[in-house]
Amino acid sequence: MNKINYSKTKISIAAVGDICLADHILCTGFGVRTNIEKHGYDFLFRNVKKYFTNNDINFGNLECVLSDVGLKKDDYYSKLFRGKPEYVKILKNAGFNVINIANNHTMQHGPEAFNDTINILKKNSIHPLGTKGTFGYSTEPVIIQKGNIKCAMLGYYFGRDQFCADPLYALGNLSKIKIDIKKVKKKSDLVILSCHWGLELMNRPSPNTIKIARDFIDAGADIILGHHSHTVQGVENYKNKLIFYSLGNFIFDLLWDKYLRNTGIFKIDINNKLFNYCIFRCFVNDSCQPQPIGPLVGNLSKYQIIEDPNENIEYNNFEYYKEFNKRENKNQINKVLFVLKNINKIPIKVLFLLFKRKLKNR
Repeated sequence: MNKINYSKTKISIAAVGDICLADHILCTGFGVRTNIEKHGYDFLFRNVKKYFTNNDINFGNLECVLSDVGLKKDDYYSKLFRGKPEYVKILKNAGFNVINIANNHTMQHGPEAFNDTINILKKNSIHPLGTKGTFGYSTEPVIIQKGNIKCAMLGYYFGRDQFCADPLYALGNLSKIKIDIKKVKKKSDLVILSCHWGLELMNRPSPNTIKIARDFIDAGADIILGHHSHTVQGVENYKNKLIFYSLGNFIFDLLWDKYLRNTGIFKIDINNKLFNYCIFRCFVNDSCQPQPIGPLVGNLSKYQIIEDPNENIEYNNFEYYKEFNKRENKNQINKVLFVLKNINKIPIKVLFLLFKRKLKNR
């Protein structure tokens, strides 16, 4: 491959975390989908749309399907993590051109709804990232070209799908991912990984996740975009490459905890082989809109991983899981308080379901 003069071509990326265009069961009647129906398709991104203009890549993780396939109108479980097919206009109008679909909710309503979502994204010129690969890849690469620079994006879900025995997206097999990276690196100038990984609710990555991320950089990845925790985690400059361990929620109605409402738009500019980034901090308001609260430059220690994982990773992961259990218990309490506070907004049928399932997410 010929050497690229990076000084002649800049690449600009805006990345955000989880996007769910549906009402969470605890927010039935006043969540994301309700606000879409009430205020229109441009409402959710109204306060942040300017951050998605003039970028080469606008990236997010779609944590739902956009399909009516298999919908049972009187079944609340059938409505969970499901947006209307026409909601793709929300993503398109905001400027998204790459959407990760390798996560634990895109197959919640079966393979038909999953495939319908993929086709809807493609018809609207949005690349679905994270589908199973062909020609020796475990995931299908998405190639974005800017001038004479090729940027390859790879997407994976690091977990076990509870909804389908044979998921149609790429799973996070470490050895296969390294093979993908090395293979696509031969014909690309930049490699970006999308990783749906880690534990929910945690505001820092585990020692094991840090080790895995660094291994991927060592294998040839340039940028890693993590998500799944619903919280903003650390950013690490590792060997002059960037690891965003979790981008947090972006369009989501997990309104019962401020840590689940803290979010941001992660702007990455690549020029002359230098990777610069800035975080535009946001807070999800009561109408489920990301509301800007000011920029945060990338070198602030609050968002920087400054400690190496201890050599005893197993012990540190044990301590990490103890912290997770505490956060999970607190989250359950916050949910109960939230339901009690909003009991007049939630339909009686949904309250009955909540009582039966004890406020579990799924």
